[in-house]
Amino acid sequence: MKKVILNATLSTLLMGVLLSYSNQSNAAQARALTYACGADCSDSSGDPALFSTSYAAGWLSAMSSAYSETTNDCTIFAEELADASFWSGGLDHTASNIDDGDATLLVTHGGCVGGWDHCTSWNAYLTTASGHYSPPPGDGQCTVNSANMDVGDNDAEFFHSTACHSSQMDLLYEYQGHWKFPTCNNRLHQYGGFHGTANSMNWDKLDDFATQALQSGESIAWAWIENMTLFDAWGSGSSDLCPASHIHGYSVEDAGVRRDNERYNGTVYSDPPASGAVAIGLAYTNCDPPNGLSIGSYM
Repeated sequence: MKKVILNATLSTLLMGVLLSYSNQSNAAQARALTYACGADCSDSSGDPALFSTSYAAGWLSAMSSAYSETTNDCTIFAEELADASFWSGGLDHTASNIDDGDATLLVTHGGCVGGWDHCTSWNAYLTTASGHYSPPPGDGQCTVNSANMDVGDNDAEFFHSTACHSSQMDLLYEYQGHWKFPTCNNRLHQYGGFHGTANSMNWDKLDDFATQALQSGESIAWAWIENMTLFDAWGSGSSDLCPASHIHGYSVEDAGVRRDNERYNGTVYSDPPASGAVAIGLAYTNCDPPNGLSIGSYM
């Protein structure tokens, strides 16, 4: 059963005027950052060989049918993810970084701060600590914390990540009454990540996700859930891999319209409001991941 998880704000809920337009191939940009190269931050759990650039390449190949400029960056520095409004070294808005494209993808490790049963933020792992600015604003030298990320305040409209805990439902509920999901600026249209543990066993479906959201008429939010969910991932009645989509809007109703209609190369609505945006979540309620409570437990 599919069910929408809602998070209303303290502000008055007003329906916004939705202005649609199509992503044109001569203007739209798609960016991917992949934990794959130059990893002085790697360890036994962070082997860059596990993060082949082919995962992002499949997504980018599908995106190239509608996006004229695509970039696959296989090193991740702190400044590429961090926003200058939270960290002086942040350059997320500059060339090929995480907030420099209309659609962006981050393929890396993730970690939950505060314990997976009560996440207060999450850390995105870097390939190297030797960027232009050091130390990075995270846990030690090799991560950027979500509190220092603000994807969407520059250019990004759609942002997705394969990292563990990157879309932990605890965070959406931890910030009840708040105007945004951590990691995202309220002007970001949609954000997709994973609740609980993620795994590369279904990352080869990133191109299917993009293709479905481009060509089949499926919305981005639904395509992410339908392609990236993997029940009984390890067999024998084991745990699941549980993606979650988060959608911003002027109101719950507005966010619902965006959830069901925004597509990479079709309907894209005007930016959500600069303040007072509402966030809703989308996931399979019967999905039960490792290192995360069942999605249904948040109902």
